[in-house]
Amino acid sequence: MNKWIQRVTAPAALSVLLLAAACGGNGAGNTAGNTAGESPSASPSAVQKEEVKKKDPVTLTYTTFQGWRDEALDRLIEMYEEESGNKVELTTFPDNQYENVIRTKLASGDAPDVFQFYSNGTLLPGELIESLDDSPWVANLIFPKRYQRPSDGKVITAPLGGSQVQGIVYNKEVFKKAGIESAPRTYTEFVDAAEKIKAIGVTPIYLNNKDAWSAQLYFLMAYSDVLAKQDGIGDKLLHNQVKLQDVPGIVETTEKIMALKDKGYLNEDFNSATYQMAFEALEADQVGMWATLSQYYSTMSEDYPEAVDKLGMFPFTASDTDIHALIAPSGNGNYISASSKHKDAAKEFIDFLMSDKAQEAYFSIKPGIPPFKGMDSFEANPWEKQMQEYAKEMPIMNAWNNEFTFEMNSGDLGKLHQDMFMGKEIKQSFDDWYRSIVPLNQARSIEGW
Repeated sequence: MNKWIQRVTAPAALSVLLLAAACGGNGAGNTAGNTAGESPSASPSAVQKEEVKKKDPVTLTYTTFQGWRDEALDRLIEMYEEESGNKVELTTFPDNQYENVIRTKLASGDAPDVFQFYSNGTLLPGELIESLDDSPWVANLIFPKRYQRPSDGKVITAPLGGSQVQGIVYNKEVFKKAGIESAPRTYTEFVDAAEKIKAIGVTPIYLNNKDAWSAQLYFLMAYSDVLAKQDGIGDKLLHNQVKLQDVPGIVETTEKIMALKDKGYLNEDFNSATYQMAFEALEADQVGMWATLSQYYSTMSEDYPEAVDKLGMFPFTASDTDIHALIAPSGNGNYISASSKHKDAAKEFIDFLMSDKAQEAYFSIKPGIPPFKGMDSFEANPWEKQMQEYAKEMPIMNAWNNEFTFEMNSGDLGKLHQDMFMGKEIKQSFDDWYRSIVPLNQARSIEGW
């Protein structure tokens, strides 16, 4: 069995720390009433005794994607327990089931106390999420708007992890064998590289289409280049003045990406493939390129330490004239459900995760760029460093839905593009997706929907 699977599914005894409330004491200003010779701390008052008394143990329920549980998260929870008698019951669900599971639990009032989800605060029903706006770390967030609830502007997301870089991971040894001297910077160069890799009997591009998040990556990157050319396109999309599929260049770009499948560049089992299988293929030099996020560097380096050094990352484009470096805020977030039975304890748990010592522990295991101001001493991982070098000579943009239509609920983009790779016609895929987001944006009372 794959050792990553073993790690993420193994039961663990995990726990949490409740931060102590700030204590008042008999300071210098309180000594005037003491008689001569008495020490002000010799006989603590009843109030002091109450303040130092431990709180009753609390067990918090905590849920996340199976693929998001890793050594760094386990370490934070372990640290939390070491300083208190409280517990965290951490459960995971398969990545391709988790979104539906958590949405159903929120709607039924049966959600865990704390759960992880994508860090975009607009993706979940805000009324079912507890506000974190009064937390001390909120003032230092680098991308505060991303984590806010649209209805009132209050922060509901506690981001965990570094700023994400998105691009194409490539196997340097495969590139060398195929005679590819440098990473592609245009769509034509990307296709040429795929042809050369195919010619040496290696799969050019790995697609793990069983993971819904994977297929959309090519489009999230490429659509930004298209939309950047359209003046005021963000407002037009947000207010339903134009459909995404009707924006000039979007369908053509989609066809270019789908041509990668038609040309036979993908692994034959792409519809059943998972990201763990992508790791294995990269290690075995069985694939040349794979679209992914920089957060998976740490997973790769843990599970395949000898393979990670032969991997690099470059930006993807479906254009021969436009390209950008995709650097985005952390994609992982922690939330407290409004139905939590232990809201105070849950907030203290979140505050611990956001504390300096927890962040330092996290980034010592998973190097990255923290989501807070004033934390500049952390080192990015090699994939992030490579994308930062590209960013010195090309524009920086986010994924199209976050760059241009942040407040619009773009629905299930993973399914939109997963369906395309599974054979659904492009027009039908877009039409079905559009129909699915109409009620979502009507529910937000966005003008035009």
